[in-house]
Amino acid sequence: MTTSENVDKIFPAFILAQSETAAAKKSSENPFFKSKYADLAEIIETAKPALIKNGLGIIQSPSGNGQAISVTCRIIHSSGQWIEDTITLTAVKSDPQAMGSAITYGRRYQLAALLNIAQEDDDGNNASGSAKGQKPEGPTLRQINLEEIAKIIKLGKLSDEQIKKVRQMAGKSDATDALQEAQIMMEEWKNANS
Repeated sequence: MTTSENVDKIFPAFILAQSETAAAKKSSENPFFKSKYADLAEIIETAKPALIKNGLGIIQSPSGNGQAISVTCRIIHSSGQWIEDTITLTAVKSDPQAMGSAITYGRRYQLAALLNIAQEDDDGNNASGSAKGQKPEGPTLRQINLEEIAKIIKLGKLSDEQIKKVRQMAGKSDATDALQEAQIMMEEWKNANS
């Protein structure tokens, strides 16, 4: 992964966008595997409102050599700062249909991974043996995002408006250790910078 020289504006906006993004709905069907999945359009539509709200956009650029397909995804911020990563896949065949499928597949998985978008009722639950209704062990995605926000707050990188958004978000959550730590750090940072 590469970034612009400065990331002080894109990182807080990116973390806020991630915290405001829900899981993608599995609305497409794979008849071969008899399963459902979130297609590229669903991933984009799931992410778009939070990205736009936080001044972020996505540019995805495919390239290839006839066998390998690369997709570069750049997340851009209105400040001009950016985060970029490339995924390379090997197409099963080298005809246009296979190459197009590999590009779409790469775009979907790369975008979901970079934006930390999971699919609702993820099949990983079946693979891990987690039953529906069981509370997962370990921190939730929301807790991890708030831990990252807390780190940025500690560095003094959030504006007053961003801190207000984080407070509102944290105030609606369960009183977990991660959330409490984020709220404490927000207060400490606010007091130190008042």
